[in-house]
Amino acid sequence: MTEGERTRVTGERVDLVPTIECLSHHFPSRRTVGPQEQQSSSGHGRPSHVHADSCFSTVPPESDDCEDDDVEPVDAQGGKDLDDVLTWNVVRVARFVGNRLADRLAAHDLNPIQFGVLAFLEQDGALTTAAIARSVLLRPQSIAPLLDGLEQRDLIARTATRSRGRPNPARITEDGRRLLDQVWDIAVDANDLGDVGLTRPESRELNRLLLKIAVSA
Repeated sequence: MTEGERTRVTGERVDLVPTIECLSHHFPSRRTVGPQEQQSSSGHGRPSHVHADSCFSTVPPESDDCEDDDVEPVDAQGGKDLDDVLTWNVVRVARFVGNRLADRLAAHDLNPIQFGVLAFLEQDGALTTAAIARSVLLRPQSIAPLLDGLEQRDLIARTATRSRGRPNPARITEDGRRLLDQVWDIAVDANDLGDVGLTRPESRELNRLLLKIAVSA
């Protein structure tokens, strides 16, 4: 594998997972549907979860002198379709592919963010805590314990003495480099999404679009 290929895969795996995990706090976990949609007998459309509140219709009862043909259907939910919310679909897919990568890395006692940190350090050299946090889209306060754990395992090393207010860059160690080499093919193999219906050209196009977002985040 060339360095260019490693860089592209690193960008995909590192930037994708943490970015979209942050979005999951802002969207509902299920979709509600109105009575008209529940009672549809057309056979079209997709199955959906039904919230208990959707069992109550906002359509007033018909009077005796009102003909059925004069009653227009009312969409109590305002035409909401969760499939139209791009960011929620990204969240769902991110959880799926993130778990796929996490499961494969677990045998080497790594998670996707730790993998990304090692990959960035090998690619870019020594980085400050703030720079690493930006690379994997975490807050510096959140990345510090993760870096401490990698340092305790001798996978990274700080290049300066710790002191308040002083930059303390981290670099990848030889042990960290060896571990990254061991798991690299595992991460690349996780790119194959043929089991969920994506062809190789479609996977490459998906990666291109995701990187377009990731480099702007």
